[in-house]
Amino acid sequence: MAALPNLITVEQFRQMPDDGRAYELHHGEVVAEFDLRVADVAVVSQARHDGIDPDDNLRGAPELVIEVKSPSNTDRKLRELASLSLANGGVECWIIDIESGSVTVSHRDGSSLRYRAPETIPLAAFGGGELAIVEILS
Repeated sequence: MAALPNLITVEQFRQMPDDGRAYELHHGEVVAEFDLRVADVAVVSQARHDGIDPDDNLRGAPELVIEVKSPSNTDRKLRELASLSLANGGVECWIIDIESGSVTVSHRDGSSLRYRAPETIPLAAFGGGELAIVEILS
């Protein structure tokens, strides 16, 4: 029988020394104490922000998660991130691909749309308006 990996809790993760790198806690058991993720950019409502215990982390996914595609983010990892975010309370997940000049927006209903300049992303889920792709990529 294979040995289990050495899992650590979120509290143990918080106590790790800061060496200047950005770390995330992934794939422990399916319990909050074994999973902590950090988005490149995250947006939460003011009401939800006001309810966060300053000595704790946000529970569930932010309403909007934005990840910038990089060599360390495979397409599979990005799909997993979007799926995880949307399954845990997220409204949208945006993947910014600087190289292709596009932003892929994934929605709770499983649909996704890719936007390129000069297009704009509608912000209906966040109160209205729109955001131009050129503003994101500049």
